[in-house]
Amino acid sequence: MRKDLDISAYLVVGPENTMGRPVSDVIAQALRAGFTCVQIRSKECSARDLIAYTIQAADVIAAAGKSKSVALLVDDRFIDDRLDAVYAARQQGIKVDGVHVGQTDIPVEACRALLGPDAVVGLSARADEMLEYVKTADMSLVDYLGVGPLHETPTKTDCGLAAG
Repeated sequence: MRKDLDISAYLVVGPENTMGRPVSDVIAQALRAGFTCVQIRSKECSARDLIAYTIQAADVIAAAGKSKSVALLVDDRFIDDRLDAVYAARQQGIKVDGVHVGQTDIPVEACRALLGPDAVVGLSARADEMLEYVKTADMSLVDYLGVGPLHETPTKTDCGLAAG
């Protein structure tokens, strides 16, 4: 998956941002609309629940016949850096392509070491921090970068920007 990664239409979804709809329904609709990457992200659920949502997502992607073309990633930042949730899901035979972490979370070196060379590892950081990271880090370990946020949102209240 790493060499064929397409993040041109990237869905970030978890139970707290579906307006009460099942996560699996939102993912199915997104796949029909052409999304190419799905990230399961939850600020509130346990590792066990995160794995359950990941299973649902993998099932929906497989049912759509897109397991080879749509990447399934898990954002572990909000569950105390529990990269083991991704590893545990993989051990259960769930097709999880990789992980998305923040610059201050589990180092990408550890993600790559645990998940292997074919896993997708995405990294995000604030714009002012990313430039320094790119200058000093081994970028061969990272598949894509996310920079932001640009403004405060309900899920990013700590964006560091002054209210204007």
